[in-house]
Amino acid sequence: MPSDRVGEFMTGEFLMRLDEGMLAYFRDIVEEMVARFGISRAEAVARVNERYRHAEISSYPDLMCHEFPEYWAYGLYYYPDETGRLPTGDEDDDQGLDVTALSVRPAPPKGSPEVFDSRFIGMAEQYAPVSETGLGYDVFAPLWAILELGAVRDAGARPLRDASLTEFVAARRDKVDRLLQVVRDIGDFSAETMSIFEGQGGWNDGREVTAEYLMMYSGCIEAYPPDTDDPAVLRRMLDMGSDLQSATLLHALVATATVRGPGLATAPQLIISAVRMAGSLVGADGDRAMADTFRMWRVKFLPDLLRPDAPARPGAKESLRKYAHELGRLVEA
Repeated sequence: MPSDRVGEFMTGEFLMRLDEGMLAYFRDIVEEMVARFGISRAEAVARVNERYRHAEISSYPDLMCHEFPEYWAYGLYYYPDETGRLPTGDEDDDQGLDVTALSVRPAPPKGSPEVFDSRFIGMAEQYAPVSETGLGYDVFAPLWAILELGAVRDAGARPLRDASLTEFVAARRDKVDRLLQVVRDIGDFSAETMSIFEGQGGWNDGREVTAEYLMMYSGCIEAYPPDTDDPAVLRRMLDMGSDLQSATLLHALVATATVRGPGLATAPQLIISAVRMAGSLVGADGDRAMADTFRMWRVKFLPDLLRPDAPARPGAKESLRKYAHELGRLVEA
């Protein structure tokens, strides 16, 4: 998959240079470790950083993408058995392997670089400064995805290759610009940061919407390669992608608002406005899109960040709770 949109950059929580696709892939590995082994997100990120911080990771799909994220999660958490065997996450392949007999690899110690440099909210116990550019990419990535999903949905029954991101954005230029102004107000972003969105969005370069990107946006709801000529397959990918990217956008906006911007008195209403406009780009009703997205965000992101044992910047949990409460009040009003 080409990486011309984001290029390769040092991400917030990982110590490797990753493009957008590989960032999503490594976050899936982290999610697998949290879900399967009951460890904290901070520990899971630190394990990834310890193993891969000096690795040269290619653009998505790197060769490691030939395996599912759970394959790498097991190797990061367990030592192999006496025969050199590790679980893969596949029930058939793992028959006869006693996972309970495996030894757990020690987690990176507190104070190690792998923990110190994890900067994503709620992920580490010590923190580097929050980057304006990094926050911008966190917001822009789901917005780029939403525009591509909207272009495919707008194409209707036509083949995927006939979906035009350029035409879609051009026809909605005013709406996109209004959305970007709200995003800028939420994050108090500079003109230089905002220029990233336009410069790397792809509509000025005739970018094609590909099945690989749709798979990434939709959380691999379909197996690779997806049959995008099947209307049912494409509809599932678009529906899942719209939900996932909208919730990710809301999370990025809230995370940005907690460290930058106009504050609690103003930012929640701006966030709601941004999510409503983004929802309309994928064909969703504004009010319903915001209500649905808020509930998905609350369930997907908040529990792991607000647990008593989840590390966080001083005041971060309380700030996040305040935004969640205020957003809930406004959505339900």
